[in-house]
Order: sequence, then structure tokens, then C-alpha cells
Amino acid sequence: MQSFHPIWHHNNKGQLYWMDMERVIGAALAGDQQAIAKLYNAYSHKVLGICYNIVGNRAVAEELSHDAFVLAISKLDHLRNPDRFDAWLSSIAANVALRY
Repeated sequence: MQSFHPIWHHNNKGQLYWMDMERVIGAALAGDQQAIAKLYNAYSHKVLGICYNIVGNRAVAEELSHDAFVLAISKLDHLRNPDRFDAWLSSIAANVALRY
């Protein structure tokens, strides 16, 4: 049975819908830029918040959150369980901000 772990995503009309994480992460691994954009759009606010809470500077936090996403996408093949993407990405964001 296929795992279904959805996340909210906004479509181009601002409407929310569920995404199947396993499918989106698989597409991102294959280099699908739309899948990468979906992950970014779904998690960018959370990653920015994590970075901001650690560094306390909005401009720096924006740069660090971008760095965290670049790192996460480049290491996406290390993610063993798509259901853990949220926690995995949060950990990467916190580590990037703490290293700063």
C-alpha cells in the first residue's frame, strides 16, 4: 500500500489542496522544478520562522532559509521517509541558522 502523507499547497488561484508527499518528493528527486517549487511554497514560511527565531534578524533569516532549502534539495536523496520531510527540513533549517 502506498503511503499518503499530504501537505497543504496553494494553487495559482490561492486555493489550498493536499499534496502527496511521496509523489512530490519523488518528482523533486527527479529534478522536477514544479515539485521543488511546491515544497518551497508549502514550507518557506515555516523555515523562515525557524531561522528568524534563532538569528533574530529578518534579512539574515531570509538568506539562511534560502540556504536551508538549497541544502535540503541537494540532499533530498538522503531522506529515507517522505512522511518525515517536515521534521527533516526543520532540522536542516535549525542547523543552518545555528551554524551562522
